[in-house]
Amino acid sequence: MSEGDELGQAPKGYKYKRTQTSALYQVSTMELCRSLVMRNISAEDLQDVRRIFRMKVYALVSISGDPFIPAGKWNSTTVDYEGGTDPTWKTQFSFTLHDPSLHRNLQRLNFQFYCERSLGDKIVGEFSIPVKSLFDKVGNRDVSSSGCYPVTNSSGGEQGAVKFTFEFGQPLARVVTPPRSQLPPRPQVHVQPTVDVQLNLNISGDCLQQGYTAACDDDNELAFYKLSSPPFGYDIFVVTP
Repeated sequence: MSEGDELGQAPKGYKYKRTQTSALYQVSTMELCRSLVMRNISAEDLQDVRRIFRMKVYALVSISGDPFIPAGKWNSTTVDYEGGTDPTWKTQFSFTLHDPSLHRNLQRLNFQFYCERSLGDKIVGEFSIPVKSLFDKVGNRDVSSSGCYPVTNSSGGEQGAVKFTFEFGQPLARVVTPPRSQLPPRPQVHVQPTVDVQLNLNISGDCLQQGYTAACDDDNELAFYKLSSPPFGYDIFVVTP
């Protein structure tokens, strides 16, 4: 008997993926994604937040509004110790974007610029732009483009600009796992000692259909089974609302 026969049919839009550390299965889904690569990042005429010494500036870069990129995940450049208010970075960033969210204009590219200080880093400015506006500049072509955009300083006014080169890849189908924030609220978990269990659960969330049983692996990732008893040699985790 194959694993698919043991586990039953996965919920619509999902499939089972065997983890390396657990006998249980985590939820994953096939989605259309494309890459966004950013290079040659620099800024000019940023607000000088130091009165005496030269500024040492770094940038935090993030993508918001993507269902498969955790909220609040920032990527940092190195610190430019020489450029002062005109920093440049050789750091390259690569993001995997959810293509349907890109075309629905749900994603934003965000920059925050900070001055490194021994008494605590201080924000210099920030910038945010819809990712789709960058994509519309190049369309569905494997070409790079560049842009120069105004930076908002710590007082709320415009001062300085950020420059970078970007390139989008072609859309590809990939198996991705949603962040925990996109899954149903974590339920209470109990180990069921018997092997013949009849469950009738009502858990909110689009990813659980009637007749399916929710379970958690060692990392509290949700999984789904459609059976009254686990496969041979497996434990079943009974989830109570």
